[in-house]
Amino acid sequence: MNLVPDLRNRVALATGTSRGIGRAMALALADTGAGVAINYRKCEAEAEAVVAAVRGIGRRAVAVSADVACGAAVQVTLTRVEVALGRVDILVNNAGIGMICNVDDLTEADLT
Repeated sequence: MNLVPDLRNRVALATGTSRGIGRAMALALADTGAGVAINYRKCEAEAEAVVAAVRGIGRRAVAVSADVACGAAVQVTLTRVEVALGRVDILVNNAGIGMICNVDDLTEADLT
């Protein structure tokens, strides 16, 4: 039984992937074959380094700056990713903030 998925011809959008766990996830997605959109909010140089690392293993990648707490920014991001890499098949929502509450009570304003 093979537990490693084959993500060739798939596009992943991973938020908060310019460093740390997000970077590791982006590289893991690329290792399994996916093209990867690297989302960042502030760390452009680090995001571009992740793009270079993904391309270094032979996968397609693009860096996309956006604050994913803003719905309008997310729509622009999706359009940019689709133009650069194709339709998004996989979403990894790694970006976030620390907040203790019921998820059903969250609003977009809570995330800004």
